[in-house]
Amino acid sequence: MSTEVLLVDDEREFLDSLSGRLKAKGYNITAVVNGEEALDNCRRETYDIIIADLCLPGSINGWDIIAAAREKYPRSGSFAITAFPDPRHKSKAESLGTFAYLEKPISLDLIVDLVQNCVHKQRLENELETLRGEKEYFTEHTDIWRLLQDSYNSLPFPAFMVMADNRIILPNLKATVLFDTLKTVNNENDVIMLPEQLKEYIEAARDYTASDNIPTRKVKIGGGSYNLRCWKIESTVIEPTLSVVLEPTEILEESLLSSETIRVWLPILLKMNR
Repeated sequence: MSTEVLLVDDEREFLDSLSGRLKAKGYNITAVVNGEEALDNCRRETYDIIIADLCLPGSINGWDIIAAAREKYPRSGSFAITAFPDPRHKSKAESLGTFAYLEKPISLDLIVDLVQNCVHKQRLENELETLRGEKEYFTEHTDIWRLLQDSYNSLPFPAFMVMADNRIILPNLKATVLFDTLKTVNNENDVIMLPEQLKEYIEAARDYTASDNIPTRKVKIGGGSYNLRCWKIESTVIEPTLSVVLEPTEILEESLLSSETIRVWLPILLKMNR
């Protein structure tokens, strides 16, 4: 998802230059020169980043814009900019928790670097919140998750779960080796992401419910040929997930998964679907 940035400054040259730099980094930019228009945008749209000049023509100042944006989206990162240094501005910026208080003249490179740092911090915080929710669920349902993990580990072929954002969790050893070979592990935060080869099928599988029999599809991945099989897990406590196995195509139709393992597996999935 693209990062939405609101820039507010009555210096058109500065506004255009900063807007161009941030667009080049892939951010979606809304640039305005007056407080009234900026305030109206804040009421209609949600912004991840707000960069506002504190002193603007008219009755609306940068503090008003920052407050309006954060009222709608409290996690937005705000930058207070001014050409008129004042210790009271700096103190207010600190008390409001703005990401940065900057005094003109300012290096555009510095602003771009700070924005990137702010976006990275927001992503980490979002990830942490997701992990907290998952941890609470794992803690509350340790027995179910352990059974599911043990079930995965008992299989001689890759098995794992896929979250809504295509993160992989609970991969067994075969899946871990496969994903490492495919280089789908993000070494920055040690997150395993769903390989591109499987995304089309997984997106289609999300449209099914937990009670549906999701069709099997043959896929080629990592030099092997597999029957890709999914089960939908829907819970009131955690986001919908998919339980996935990659069953080698050379396994006979009456396979380990379709017989012995599935008798253990289905009750686990049904316990989670509540």
